[in-house]
Amino acid sequence: TPGQFAGFDAQPAPIECCRQINDQPGCGCNGDFVLLNLSMNLHTPHPYWLLKNGLLCEYPALRNTLKVDYLVMGGGITGALTAWYLAQAGIQVAVVDRRHIGMGSTCASTALLQYEIDVPMHQLAKSVGEKDAARSYHLCIHAIDKLELICKKMPLPTGFERKPSVYYASRKADLEGLDQEYAIRKKHGIRVER
Repeated sequence: TPGQFAGFDAQPAPIECCRQINDQPGCGCNGDFVLLNLSMNLHTPHPYWLLKNGLLCEYPALRNTLKVDYLVMGGGITGALTAWYLAQAGIQVAVVDRRHIGMGSTCASTALLQYEIDVPMHQLAKSVGEKDAARSYHLCIHAIDKLELICKKMPLPTGFERKPSVYYASRKADLEGLDQEYAIRKKHGIRVER
């Protein structure tokens, strides 16, 4: 497939001059300006991170009896962080997974961490109260801060990097909610900008 990369393929659409698209014969391009419309197929059976990085580590199958204080079942990000915290507390821990470590939903994720939860803070405040809604958001921010510190302690590069994000209204009707969200986050000390 033309333009195929890691399970994503870009198919060129018919090329058209801007006169044909805008129906403006006086656009000034003399018919030489072309737009290439690429559509992306974002569905693939192949996990992006596996294709990008390959198997980073391979661990042998457990063939003998293992005696530990705790056994963590699942070698994704949740299992890895659970095991890390237990090990930091001096507890003997092992991680097991039926697949290679990191090959489940972690491998298929976007690897994008945001402090956002599924419900905007101003809506969550209506359900659980403003104090608890703010606490939920602050705990999520704190979790990302802690993860950044863990990544800095790792002997190998982790690729952790902070990126700004944009929260926008996709429809005019959503502007009021966006204003409410800005106000409540600012009120509770969450860094936001207009």
